[in-house]
Amino acid sequence: RLGHFGTWVWDLVEDRCLFCSEEMAALYGMTVEGFLRERGSHRRILAEAPPEDHAAFEEIAMPEAERTYDVEFRSKTKDGDLRYFREIGRTFLSETTGRICSIGVTQDITAIKDTEFELRRLAEESSQLARLAEEANRAKSEFLATMSHELRTPLNAIIGFSEMLLTLEASLSPVQVRDYHLTIRESGRHLLSLINDILDLAR
Repeated sequence: RLGHFGTWVWDLVEDRCLFCSEEMAALYGMTVEGFLRERGSHRRILAEAPPEDHAAFEEIAMPEAERTYDVEFRSKTKDGDLRYFREIGRTFLSETTGRICSIGVTQDITAIKDTEFELRRLAEESSQLARLAEEANRAKSEFLATMSHELRTPLNAIIGFSEMLLTLEASLSPVQVRDYHLTIRESGRHLLSLINDILDLAR
């Protein structure tokens, strides 16, 4: 259906289709006779359209000469399939009847709309993934900053008390030496625990 245009002529005063091409009828899954009988007025097409699309028909059916319009709306085909249509028309005063009529083309744009919706969905999904990646990166930075502090604390204790033992052991009492050794051991165990936690998290 995509790419096929149906042509038509409409009497806007009587709201009656005066001419419908075979391509136009085919867009609705009908023959020309069937279209004129079942969809031959804006009122009948409107009856098969969702309420939120009714405003488009107000512009289409406005009986005012020398104006153009380009609108999109949905309506059901003969088999009940809801399709998107684009209608481009121009109104004129008929020299034959003296009535205001319109002439134009209609195209089924359902495939285009489906593509637009899919692209919009993908864009929203991409935006959401970008936000999640940003949050993950921020969480990673916070984790590294926290872990850096947590690792630095026992390391400083190990280095500090080791240096004190190396330089001051002769002047320290046995109790102080034992306390420093205990502090180094506990700091080492705490450091090992942190490293094990990091490895578990990495896995």
